[in-house]
Amino acid sequence: MQILVLKQKEMRATGMGQFTNILSNDMKQFDFAVEFSPFLIIGPIQLILVVCILWNNTGPSSLFGVCVLVIILCVQGNNYLD
Repeated sequence: MQILVLKQKEMRATGMGQFTNILSNDMKQFDFAVEFSPFLIIGPIQLILVVCILWNNTGPSSLFGVCVLVIILCVQGNNYLD
């Protein structure tokens, strides 16, 4: 939230175009968060259901596959945050 940390002196020296640009960039982040927030709830539920189905079909070896998927997810998440 860059707009919230601007001091009064800096706000007077900043043009409307710069304000619009800062607000636009900040709103893009809010839109991104709102768009993907339901997956924070749906993802773990799907993971539990998939593990249960795999456990019934393949037994304990299904945990190896799920662990590999979780590791790949963590690596991709770290690459995205960088």
